[in-house]
Amino acid sequence: MSRLSSILSEEDFKEYKRLRDLEKTYKYESSNSNHVKRHRYRVKMRLVEYKGGKCLQCGYDKPFPSAFSFHHRDPSQKDFTVAAKMTSTNFEQLKKEVDKCDLLCCRCHAEHHEEEYQIAREKYLPSALLRAQNVRALRKQILLKYGLSIDVEKTCPSCGKKFVTRFPLQECCQNSCAKKMSRKVARPTQEELRQLMLTRSWAELGRQFRVTDNTVKGWAETYGLEIPVRRKPVTDRPCRQCGKMYRPENKEQQYCSSACRSIARRKVVRPSFAELLELRKTESLMQIGSRYGVNWCTVKEWIKMYSKESGTP
Repeated sequence: MSRLSSILSEEDFKEYKRLRDLEKTYKYESSNSNHVKRHRYRVKMRLVEYKGGKCLQCGYDKPFPSAFSFHHRDPSQKDFTVAAKMTSTNFEQLKKEVDKCDLLCCRCHAEHHEEEYQIAREKYLPSALLRAQNVRALRKQILLKYGLSIDVEKTCPSCGKKFVTRFPLQECCQNSCAKKMSRKVARPTQEELRQLMLTRSWAELGRQFRVTDNTVKGWAETYGLEIPVRRKPVTDRPCRQCGKMYRPENKEQQYCSSACRSIARRKVVRPSFAELLELRKTESLMQIGSRYGVNWCTVKEWIKMYSKESGTP
């Protein structure tokens, strides 16, 4: 395609692409599935015209074949469904089957069969209730063998509420009560937990109730209690580098400032400014760097830093 765009002009290339897309469209429309759809539409239209082209009950006569249905007057004489045989049966056989039918629109056809569906539902409902009663009686016989019964009135051991259940093994009235009864640890009440929180830590409460400290915090959040913020008393400590006393911001802090921390992390013992100036008189930057095991650029940075601190150019 890129070669064609370089050979053809812009207008010819656009026309070529339009014709190519049009060819794909025609190929799709000529496929087998679309051919079957068009064939079924034509056959349905011919059958509707053969039956008069309008609904026998309401007179609907718009040219939409999908809005019509063929209703068999006598279901016992029905050989096949017309819609299912439109592609595999010739038109003469379809006409013979359609002669047994009335042409109805989709609404009249649905209303006609609704009466049959209503009768079937009225017949089925009593039988369904009867079957349900029979099944219930069988269940009751099975439970009676073990001294159990259906629809037993019980008292919930968690909340004390009375309830009726049809499950003989059900003990609690709802899932929340069942979860409370399945707890392995006796949880304290709201007032007891409030009093304990004032005098003990989370870890001590966890050891007392044989749970984790986060579980005790969850109990407090469930009860809606205000969780106190417990922090260890902050005391001053000496800096590991300069020995100065400082107050740490957290328990991991070991140095009073970032300067002391950077000095403590140095892998090379840095000389003083006076020593550097004395060595600079007799040695080059590279020689001084090899003496201290660093690069000559590092020695140059030392001199700049000392000069900036002392204020000398």
